[in-house]
Amino acid sequence: MSTSDTGAPVRAPLHLAVALDGVGWHPAARHDPDARVTDPASARHWVDLATTAERGLLDLVTVEDGPDSRNHALRVAALVAPSTTRIGLVPTVTATGTAPLAAALAALDHDSVGRAGWRLTTPADETRLPGDRALGTPAARARHAEQLDDLASAVAAVRLRWSAGGGAADRPPQGHPPVVALGHGWETFRLAARAADVVLTTPVDAFGAAAVVEQVREAEHHVGRTGPPLRILGDMVVLLEDTDLAARDRLDLLDAHEMLYSDAAVVATTPSGLADMLTAWQRSGLDGYRLRPARLPSDLDRITDELVPELQRRGAFRTAYDGSTLRDHLGLASWSRGARVEATVAS
Repeated sequence: MSTSDTGAPVRAPLHLAVALDGVGWHPAARHDPDARVTDPASARHWVDLATTAERGLLDLVTVEDGPDSRNHALRVAALVAPSTTRIGLVPTVTATGTAPLAAALAALDHDSVGRAGWRLTTPADETRLPGDRALGTPAARARHAEQLDDLASAVAAVRLRWSAGGGAADRPPQGHPPVVALGHGWETFRLAARAADVVLTTPVDAFGAAAVVEQVREAEHHVGRTGPPLRILGDMVVLLEDTDLAARDRLDLLDAHEMLYSDAAVVATTPSGLADMLTAWQRSGLDGYRLRPARLPSDLDRITDELVPELQRRGAFRTAYDGSTLRDHLGLASWSRGARVEATVAS
């Protein structure tokens, strides 16, 4: 355990990721008075965001898939790979078509020289089926469990293809690029324990974070996970300004255009205030965070230029990249071709 510049002990440095989606996670981000509205379909938009995140030494960026553009996230990740050198690139991809998916992710890992990951798209914890009167019916729960089983099987199939790769081009440089899953409850935590390397969670406070960590560890035990423990990251939407009042005013202004509804905590504060929150919640057992900037690029700029230096001063974040691959950044052991491929654990 290291100490900060105040002499206070801190845990291992945080893992930090950012979630990139259009011009920001707030649906009214374009209406922000300081918005630098760019075309989110342009190459420059995505390259600028990824290089800004890399300047902040972040572990990875995730890219959401477009609502009307299948494989948008994969294309964006491939687009920015040549313009970045260290940051992990993790597109959100639906697990359909095992062979082409394995090949596409392997190609991204080659293009980025070992920095690819894969964020699974997962069904919501509660699924409404045709004819259901309410969420959470037995039929809905059964369908949800079936979807999660299918997803775990798809991950196992992709990993087997990576391991068996018919040639060097089919074998990712990392062996197995990290898999990231978003979990909202017990069943999706079990999926993450069976199939993922990183689980994104959505606690709303420190007590909730501690409960989430306990539940994730219980899920790992329940499915008999034998690999390294999941890296547990807390998700939150962040809007950063010079003062708390200014941040809350900006959030209110955006909400007046269109209300933000989020599965994760919405935090409107200063970079220093956010650093206080991140380090406090870390004591609940979280390994780090995926921050969802409410406005792009302004909140990402503040994450890189103000939050990161504040965390570094506290000894809570890296001051340089220690490795070159995404597995390095996440502290995951290198995967060798001769390693045993974990089969999907029975539920």
